[in-house]
Amino acid sequence: MRINEVCSQIGTTKKAINWYEKQGLIHVQADGNGYRNFSDADVARIREIHLLRLLDLSAKDIKAILDSKDKQGILRVIRIRKQAEAVEAKERLAILDKLIANYDLTVLDSPEASHLTGPVEEKLILAFPGFWGEYLVRHFGPYLQETIKTPQQAEAYECMVRWLDNVEVKLPLSLRLLQHRFKNSIPAQAIDPEQGISKIVNGNEKEMKQFIETVRCQQKQQRKWHVRFNPIVVYVRHNNRVMRVRLTKAGYYDTFIPALRRLSPAYDAYCSRLEKLDKLIAT
Repeated sequence: MRINEVCSQIGTTKKAINWYEKQGLIHVQADGNGYRNFSDADVARIREIHLLRLLDLSAKDIKAILDSKDKQGILRVIRIRKQAEAVEAKERLAILDKLIANYDLTVLDSPEASHLTGPVEEKLILAFPGFWGEYLVRHFGPYLQETIKTPQQAEAYECMVRWLDNVEVKLPLSLRLLQHRFKNSIPAQAIDPEQGISKIVNGNEKEMKQFIETVRCQQKQQRKWHVRFNPIVVYVRHNNRVMRVRLTKAGYYDTFIPALRRLSPAYDAYCSRLEKLDKLIAT
């Protein structure tokens, strides 16, 4: 199919298609006469790009979506970013209206100006597109929903950003494969503050005793020779140990986690309950 036919079928332009090629979004084979011959797959890809462009996505975002097996996951992250941008745009317009009515720069100290960046989650996704942004949302999402209100929280946030921006932690191969294979099945907010360990710690005495007994039984099972020398168990333990060592050396437990606790009172309470549970199991 020639380019004019493609344009007519999709409702786009030749210049748009040429731009897609320059951005590396499509690669169309030319025939012996030097004319581009668009296959059905090329047309389908251009149709997808055209739709995403109508949503005002950048070439970088579109390429990430086209190359990914988790298109919906990437779109979820983009939506959060777009939503944050829309909120900020609305707030900037409100400040502009105030300046038009009265050009007084003290308006920048107003509550409207202080909320330009939205919740911490949105700030981090904007600051760290890709792995770290997705990791933070998936693992700490419920604890990142508030805005920064105090100087202490602002300091903690800057500490987190500095660490994230400079850290280089390579995931073991098996964890990278697992992350790629199963990331679609992991909910965007994996930790529920009202469930899991938090719920157990706050449970009644009978529930607590049952949980501690279950953990101790599992610990005994883990010490049995047929479990200790199981190749899968050994492999998983090795990778977890490697990952923990790498994170420790990078300052994850000494810098990032303490900063997150200072930033989020809810996460600090969660960690305190977790520490309490560890002590109960150890006694």
